[in-house]
Amino acid sequence: MIRKLTAIVLASALGLAPGPSSAQSVQSQPGMKPGNAEIRALLASDDIDHADDSKIDFAKIAHADQTRRTRVRDLLIKGELRNGGDFRAAAFIFTHGSSTDDYLLAHALALTAVSLGDHKALWIANASLDRYLMTIGQKQIFGTQFAQQDGPDLPFTQEPYNRDLVPDALRKKVGIKPLSSQALFLENLEIQRATSKSGK
Repeated sequence: MIRKLTAIVLASALGLAPGPSSAQSVQSQPGMKPGNAEIRALLASDDIDHADDSKIDFAKIAHADQTRRTRVRDLLIKGELRNGGDFRAAAFIFTHGSSTDDYLLAHALALTAVSLGDHKALWIANASLDRYLMTIGQKQIFGTQFAQQDGPDLPFTQEPYNRDLVPDALRKKVGIKPLSSQALFLENLEIQRATSKSGK
């Protein structure tokens, strides 16, 4: 079984997601600023907790993640998310969810953000779709998800992944790196894993 909830930060670490090529999460990439002050605060808290998902004890932040999702859902129901930035922030928070419904809602939120003019939300729209597909036992289609198989000595993988469905020309249009860059990123992850293992 593949470990979940690590892939987005890992993808950003070597520039596979838009934004800085560092280990910080992609939430901090520039886009439409959230208009709602509370969603901005919730996103900032989420960004801190998920600054480097490769080093996080997810059991320790699960309660905070759930609390944020509950509050975002309340804001959504009350109609207090209004601009694209609000919906993009909400999408990132739900991408750090724990169920297929969380990932599917993240996808819907990101699409709403795009429809409201925040085109930076395209990446999270595609990443949340990939994550949703993988959690229901289907193949991801954009290649945004990189996860380490269970066990520290097992390799990272993008599988299951249907590399043939979406051509690189389409990936480029929606801000996703081509297959060659993804393969290089995966190779670098394995080099880092081997280096870390030998340094123990």
